[in-house]
Amino acid sequence: MQFYALEDSWRPVPAAKAVKQKDYICPECQGKVRLRSGLYKQPHFFHLKENTRCLQHHKSLPHLQTQMKILSLLPLGQATMEKPFPAIGRIADVAWEEKRLIFEVQYSAIASEEVKERNQDYAKLGYQVVWILHQRRFNKKRMSAAEVFLTHSPHYFTDINEKGEGNIYDRFEVSKTTIRLFRGAPLPVKLSSAHSLHPSKMKGDVPKILTQRIDTWPIYFTGDLLDCAFRGRENALERLALLEERFTHKPSFSTTSWAKRFFYWALSLLLKKTFTKAK
Repeated sequence: MQFYALEDSWRPVPAAKAVKQKDYICPECQGKVRLRSGLYKQPHFFHLKENTRCLQHHKSLPHLQTQMKILSLLPLGQATMEKPFPAIGRIADVAWEEKRLIFEVQYSAIASEEVKERNQDYAKLGYQVVWILHQRRFNKKRMSAAEVFLTHSPHYFTDINEKGEGNIYDRFEVSKTTIRLFRGAPLPVKLSSAHSLHPSKMKGDVPKILTQRIDTWPIYFTGDLLDCAFRGRENALERLALLEERFTHKPSFSTTSWAKRFFYWALSLLLKKTFTKAK
């Protein structure tokens, strides 16, 4: 189902707020669409002339709500939903042209090759892609191939639902190969506040996740993991590095399982305290 269309002024309109018998514009193929709803039908748009090439109807409602959430977080008039880029045959979920940023929302599974190709295509036009991965499919214990690839590219997670409720967030994690050994508390990210990231050195021990980002991410945002680290103190970084070391080199427990649970509970409190100070 298609849950979003454009008015003549190219203002986005969700199906829940549209009216029947009025012509709207499909954001992907620019064809005419109208509202369809009923007692047992969820409001959605349909094409007056069927277009089998248009993929707009494949997008889920949480996907749409996330797009609209991102648009609402960015400066008014600087960003566009469903921005077409004919030169590369792409349509961006949200394009922040002022900052040359593309926000790609991913609600379903995706191959790492497709992620790579999108990044490369937009890079040809001078845009940096920021991926927003929905936790319905991502941020699980086992990392997908796309997530492994994105450790070297800007990306965050979201839990935004069908009603538009939820957040876009970052989090500290400890992983080994494709397994997440630990995931910290969500850190709300302010997408309207982007910062250029220049190679720099942090004193003392620095967790792997931070060194990866410093070496490969060109930008970061207020509230994310890097921002918390930059505004935190050296001892905070050392504690995170210690936490990472403890999880990647797990001690062997010869006692009962409650000792193991207590150990990880204590480390979780340590992480929470660390980010409280960093903020």
